Amino acid sequence: MRISSPPKVEPAGPSARLLLLIYGACAALWAVAAAWQVARFLRFEDAMIVLRYARNLVEGSGFVFNVGERVLGVTTPLHTLISTVYVAMGGLDGAPFLQNLSGVLMTALEGGLLVLLLARWGKPWAALPAGLWILGSFNLSWLYFGMETHLFVALGLAVLIVAAEPVTRRHDMILGLLLGIAFLVRYDAALLAALVGFERWLRTRRFPWRMTAIFFLLVTPWLVFAQIYFGSILPEPLRAKQGYAASTSYLQTLAEYYRGTFERLLLAYSPSTRAAIWSSFALPLVLLWGGAVALRSHPGFRLFVLYAPLHVLVYAGLGSDPNFTWHHYLLNPFGFALVALAAQDLLFRLSSLPFAVRALGAETIRRRVAWILLFVACLPVGLHLEKRLGHAHQPDDLTFQLHLMGDWLQENYPPETSVLQPAIGILGWRSGLRLVDHAGLVTPGLYFYDDIHCTPLSEVFDAHRPDLILQSPWAKEDPADFGYEPVHTFDNPFAYVVYERADLN
Repeated sequence: MRISSPPKVEPAGPSARLLLLIYGACAALWAVAAAWQVARFLRFEDAMIVLRYARNLVEGSGFVFNVGERVLGVTTPLHTLISTVYVAMGGLDGAPFLQNLSGVLMTALEGGLLVLLLARWGKPWAALPAGLWILGSFNLSWLYFGMETHLFVALGLAVLIVAAEPVTRRHDMILGLLLGIAFLVRYDAALLAALVGFERWLRTRRFPWRMTAIFFLLVTPWLVFAQIYFGSILPEPLRAKQGYAASTSYLQTLAEYYRGTFERLLLAYSPSTRAAIWSSFALPLVLLWGGAVALRSHPGFRLFVLYAPLHVLVYAGLGSDPNFTWHHYLLNPFGFALVALAAQDLLFRLSSLPFAVRALGAETIRRRVAWILLFVACLPVGLHLEKRLGHAHQPDDLTFQLHLMGDWLQENYPPETSVLQPAIGILGWRSGLRLVDHAGLVTPGLYFYDDIHCTPLSEVFDAHRPDLILQSPWAKEDPADFGYEPVHTFDNPFAYVVYERADLN
């Protein structure tokens, strides 16, 4: 039998509302499990630095890590201000949980916005798998629950959704508001603001004054405050992100990292570990395929496809450490979307071949088959989530020991005692003592020395004369050479030694 006209390449997909209802139900179950099994126990070093700043704000000591030392040691002013609520409500033990819980909710929102974006831009069949993959933490993104990462990415997706709408006064105002909030969450949003502004100029040949005015109305008070209060609008951690690795090395490490992420995603579907490993090498082709599908589908995908790679190139240009994976986490939702688009395109191209058309017949049957394929695509992710959240998160040995050492310092020394140790987050939060940081992220006058060392101990001693040195077992310099005496040793699992300045007493 001859077919007079080929069927549609893609059968009519589910509505955005239906997809969001399905995703919302799955995300709610996931969020409850993640809150109970992960958020209660997770303690992440950088998140604890933010909480230390928040605690000093709550206690009236100012926007500082150490009382009296005005150093901008966080890259997320708004998230720090929000964290004051967690400190006020939860105190020493409860604040980290509340901070992590907010990250769980932001991760769920991030996935929901990705579902909405793909559904509204004409790719509903790819939307639900991509959203659920966000929850799967195939790149260990659960580590960032306590940080601003998921809030920042959710804001970025919201910006892209609104930017794809017609250019109106209302949309300009919303974009200015979202971009301003995103910038206060993380300065990285400046790139997105520039891209959105340029895209709107291309569409209208008019400068987006209204969006720009609202953006600067939001961010200027903070920038003025930071310049006056800290002496600079730039966070100190920005220096530590520069010159750590060559751009080529950064990109090579990044490629390996995301090949591993794709491999873990494939393992949720593949019974063969070897097949998943070898298939992961196809990631560049899959992303190019998905990008081509996206650019043909909807004008909004132009910014979507461009933003994440440019974001990564900026960090590569700075020479950041690629092992700080939250810097480039933005690649995950964008990459998952492109993978889902490539998979959808492949399936519907196969279903449009003559033998498939004869087998499937009418459009109604093809649509039912598409629903079955959607269920098949989502089921392994659900099983992966159930397995992953079946066991409570256990902090690694070093995190656990830093927690105990912080408690010991708090019990044995008064709050004004100064302690030299580069791991300042958990120790600073638990001990409440004044931390002296080799890298100068929160301590004035110190600096990031090179890609291995921070400020030499001799310079730290001359500038700050810390009361204590918490010496790690892999440190190279001997505190005894600078007039310090060992007073306590932590035996397990790492042999940290507390050195006290000889003239302290």
